Parts: sequence; structure tokens; C-alpha cells
Amino acid sequence: MADSGNGMFSALHLHRKLSIPYPYLRQLLTKLSVKGFIKSTRGRNGGFAFAKDIHSIYIADVIDAVEGLEVFNTCMVGFEACPFDHTCPLHETWTETRENIVKVLSKTSLADFKKF
Repeated sequence: MADSGNGMFSALHLHRKLSIPYPYLRQLLTKLSVKGFIKSTRGRNGGFAFAKDIHSIYIADVIDAVEGLEVFNTCMVGFEACPFDHTCPLHETWTETRENIVKVLSKTSLADFKKF
């Protein structure tokens, strides 16, 4: 949607273009709509469009709306929780990397994807 500019996009069109399973796509569109990133219009010429300027929609905010930023708080070696008395050798490196990923995503807007 960001690459195509302004306009309305049907869920079916997005499903076909992105090859995202339709039921999952509908869930995503609903979450994005509830959080105010997109708006929906019913009817023959309806569909989904951005509710805000794509320069003000950051990837971290979209991830937070859809899955939550906690997705980045997972352990690199698969532990459910970090055993603080015996951290793994990757703990500090992964913590720093994880923080840097969120920083980059917080500075990257949907408009940045138009460059690709």
C-alpha cells in the first residue's frame, strides 16, 4: 500500500498481491484499523487506505500494534526466561542487538519503503 501511493485497496487485492493467507490478512487489517493506521470503507468502491501520512507511521509502531514489541524480548538460545544468575554467553550481545533493532524500526517509516 505504501509503495502504491494513496488509494483504496481491497482485502482480496492485498491477499493476491502479498500472498498472505486471507483470514490472517483480515486479522492484520482489523488490528491496523483499530490502532488508527488504516481506515476501511465499505461498499463497491471500498477497501482500506492509510488513515495517516506514511511518513508518520513507523515500523516499530506497526509491529507493536500487530504482535507487540515483546516479540524482540525472546531468548537467543530458547530459554523461556533469562536465568539471571547464569546468563548465556550471548546475553549481552543479544540485548544490545535487540535494542538496536527496535531503535532502527522506531526511526523507519513506511515512506522509507518507497525507496526500494
